[in-house]
Amino acid sequence: ATRTGVSSQTEENTPATARIARGRVSGSVQNTAGEGIANAIVVLTKKLSQADAFSFDTRKRGSIPTFRRTTRADGTFSFDRLPANSDYDMWVRHQQYAPKQGVPVRALGDDQYLPPVVLNKGYKVFGQITDEGGNPLAATVNIRLQATRYIPRDSEEIEAEDNELCRKFRVGADQNGNFSIELLAQGMWTLLASHEGYATAQIHPIVLMGDRMEMEQNLILGSEHILAGVVLTDRKSTRLNSSHDQSSY
Repeated sequence: ATRTGVSSQTEENTPATARIARGRVSGSVQNTAGEGIANAIVVLTKKLSQADAFSFDTRKRGSIPTFRRTTRADGTFSFDRLPANSDYDMWVRHQQYAPKQGVPVRALGDDQYLPPVVLNKGYKVFGQITDEGGNPLAATVNIRLQATRYIPRDSEEIEAEDNELCRKFRVGADQNGNFSIELLAQGMWTLLASHEGYATAQIHPIVLMGDRMEMEQNLILGSEHILAGVVLTDRKSTRLNSSHDQSSY
């Protein structure tokens, strides 16, 4: 699957008045053989309580503070000058491995050495897309990891970050309707398939956990239903050519 999306969140999202911790947070990213992985992306995102998350106004306060590092040649990374007494969620990804959520981080005054984050090849979801008659469809297939907590961000920001951090993938089924998506992280995913002229179908949740590393999921796309009628403006005049595609829900 192709990984796309760009996110530019850095220390610039942190208010200048925030008190900076003096300690350094260090760690490493390794493969299952214990070898360091270079050029892995390590992201720390400030953790908000659910009450704070729902009251957080991005228009006034900007984006949630986010910090990024790229691992060195030996797989190590470090964060300096984090706002003190703040909790962070960690996410690690590399293009050759499945991404993974790291250990929670709290910025303190002392140096911290985190346990290694071990990346593997992750999970695989495969299957076939057909119509109600069993005919294969070269459909578009999307799969997205479900968030474990609410984060106050606009849809475009979430879309870009999920693409970049490999929490969302889009692939095309072949002419036989077959698709395969690899390097998936542990968690709960939503699988969705669409094709022009057919209603969209989805499977939720797909639970990728434990030792079952591959899972087959087949989807059947039914007929597309369009509801059409007369739409009146606030002046009671008729608006022509108005329709609503029910399959968009």
